[in-house]
Amino acid sequence: MPTSPTGIWTSVENSRSGFTLIELSVALLLVVLLLSIAIPRLGEYADVELKSAVKMLATTMRYLHNEASLRKTFYRLVYDLDHQRYYIEQPIQDLNTGTIEFVRPRDLPIIPRRKLPPGVKFIEVEAHGGTPVREGTAFTLFTPYGTADPTTIHLQSARGREYTIHLGPYYGRVKILEGYHEFKYR
Repeated sequence: MPTSPTGIWTSVENSRSGFTLIELSVALLLVVLLLSIAIPRLGEYADVELKSAVKMLATTMRYLHNEASLRKTFYRLVYDLDHQRYYIEQPIQDLNTGTIEFVRPRDLPIIPRRKLPPGVKFIEVEAHGGTPVREGTAFTLFTPYGTADPTTIHLQSARGREYTIHLGPYYGRVKILEGYHEFKYR
């Protein structure tokens, strides 16, 4: 018969299996403590995604303003509210028919179509001082003369946090504001 190190007779049936109530309580306490730290931070992740998307869109607007002036051409930044993405187009005129078609610019291949991150969406886009667009597409036109359509874009995270991006018509100045803000155009 097997013996323990202390010399007391033991049997396989009397050997300890499983955990004590104290061990289970300590493990449960540690899990609850870790979850209480981690769960509030999950919401911050959505806000980080929103801030990142806002900064990326504002940077794209500044870049297009500068490129249009530098290259002496028109560009437009298209906002696709149905698919939650934005992209750049350039007008090409057909000399035979005189029609203008907007196509992906050949001289700006480094800027892809950008999809907003999961949990971030366009609420509305107001360009040209017109009616706010909540579905479909809207666009901002950047001219070779250093001007652009005044544009206000509202973005929202899954948690309901909102940011406003405003592009003034001159100088390519882009404002980023926390919350929902309206601008009046004259």
